[in-house]
Amino acid sequence: MNKECVFITGATGFIGSHIAEKLIEQNIYNIVAIVREDVNYKNTEQLKTKEVILVKGEFHNKKTVLDIFEKFPIAYVIHCAALRGTGAGLQHLYEQVNVKGTQILLEASLEHRIKRFIFCSSVGVLGTIPQKVPADIDTVLAPDNDYHNSKAKAEQTVQEFVKKGLDAVIIRPTITYGKNDNGFSSILIKLIRRRMLVLPSHDTKIHLLDVEKLAEVFSFFLSADIKKSNVFVIADKQSIILSRLADLIYFNFYKKKYPRMLKIPDICFSVANLIFKFIKNEKWSVRMQLLSKDWYYLPTQPDSGNNFEFSDTEKKFTAYLEAITDEK
Repeated sequence: MNKECVFITGATGFIGSHIAEKLIEQNIYNIVAIVREDVNYKNTEQLKTKEVILVKGEFHNKKTVLDIFEKFPIAYVIHCAALRGTGAGLQHLYEQVNVKGTQILLEASLEHRIKRFIFCSSVGVLGTIPQKVPADIDTVLAPDNDYHNSKAKAEQTVQEFVKKGLDAVIIRPTITYGKNDNGFSSILIKLIRRRMLVLPSHDTKIHLLDVEKLAEVFSFFLSADIKKSNVFVIADKQSIILSRLADLIYFNFYKKKYPRMLKIPDICFSVANLIFKFIKNEKWSVRMQLLSKDWYYLPTQPDSGNNFEFSDTEKKFTAYLEAITDEK
């Protein structure tokens, strides 16, 4: 192998697949990706045809990881795989996959003296709703569910290995949108198209992230000179009002604004959130908070002299909507 080797976990997932595509496009590195044996992913064949080396297994299996490091001259690790989202598993599974799995990768990376380890965390480590807005890298960590807790613990583990001599970067992206998304923005689009989304009466500010820009960020940090903090909050250029986003989506399909009759008093969301917390339904509790409270951030620029041109949400999200409309 003449080119340096990047080991990516989560290359078949939403964020990881866009990172893999970006690295393939640049044609600077050889890419090794780990894929689960029992799942047929949509982009597996595409990765094969573009000469990505696919290894079957799980990133939280120590033997599989050690075999990869022994077989390939890994220079960089991009760790995106995780048990993602609230309610995706029991607490011990988040611990096993997101925390212990990250530690296994860190141990192998330190032992083999790789050049850089890049960890995909989440702004959720600051809480579903940050204690202050705009939140930034100095905002106190306040993880408030099993998923966010696991990401916070994984971050702590990364920093422990930094003290041992590992060069590592922590990326905290906000909620992403873009091609092949099946998460928050995809659900939002479906609900708005069917006029099933009720909005709070006040203007809620939210902050999204173009997944293609996030892929650029990961690529940039493979070789960027880090002088100060190794933690970065990544988001679009500015926040957006939720009702404005609803209008953009609805207008794309029906050429008119989202019906204002679908706004309800804020107290309804507060009551619903309390009910979901009482019955221990974390997923719907989080959704109520994301729809009714402000969550936006101050994106972190690198201190290496190269500033990112973060995406404009209205322009980029509109282009995303047009693309998925054309596909249909």
